Amino acid sequence: MPGAEIAALPELEGTDLRCFGRLIQCFCFIDLNLRRVLELFELAGKLPEKWKKDYPKIPDSSLADALSNVVRALDPKIEPIEEIFTWLTAISKFRGFRNLAGHAAAKRYPNEDVYVFANKNTNDAKKAGQPLPKHGLMLSVVDRSEFLDMVQAAVDGQKWLSERLTKWSAAYSKQPATAVTS
Repeated sequence: MPGAEIAALPELEGTDLRCFGRLIQCFCFIDLNLRRVLELFELAGKLPEKWKKDYPKIPDSSLADALSNVVRALDPKIEPIEEIFTWLTAISKFRGFRNLAGHAAAKRYPNEDVYVFANKNTNDAKKAGQPLPKHGLMLSVVDRSEFLDMVQAAVDGQKWLSERLTKWSAAYSKQPATAVTS
């Protein structure tokens, strides 16, 4: 799709912008709470050796992986390990949508209930497994209802993480943290 065609697509509407903003802010809280959880486990001496060299500068994209490594060493008789892995996997999946909303130019498509995302970042194209041709764009099309469902699921994941932080803080810290939610 040439740039002129993308430019001619309808702009996002207020509800779309609120949805994108909600997702981005949700991930601000997810990343904040993932970092707080990792700090809690680092202070409790439970951060795996693999992550100690990068802590506290672990990239946002690796926070859920780092926490997954911590969780593997927790007692499954005390912790709901499978539930935790399910949520951390979902949070990692949601991050891709967050990155679309935060880094790609978005438009609506006429007579279809989809978002069209355009990006010119070669690193993002590599992550998506798409080579970015010279003078080309990386385009992604996402069904709007799927996107809205994912935003709600990300909000649910953020709420879960906040509640889990409170429980872990009570169990593993001498100074329990209070949850920070959006």
